[in-house]
Amino acid sequence: MKLIKDGNIIESTKKAYNVIYKEKGYIPYEDKVDKYSYDSITVSEIKEGLDYREIEYDSKMKKQELFDLLGSDM
Repeated sequence: MKLIKDGNIIESTKKAYNVIYKEKGYIPYEDKVDKYSYDSITVSEIKEGLDYREIEYDSKMKKQELFDLLGSDM
């Protein structure tokens, strides 16, 4: 599973997450992306979410277009 904290994404087992990383403030990557609103998410974070979900996008796309792509997969 992928975990994220302060923009850092790491791979972990579920057991390691529960024993080690949860206590350190990491959260499952999907939870972070799903709880963001348009105003609070950055373009970089949207692109991370798109990359994670393997959704193709054009690097020249505007924030709203990227956000719409991300939302269509949720």
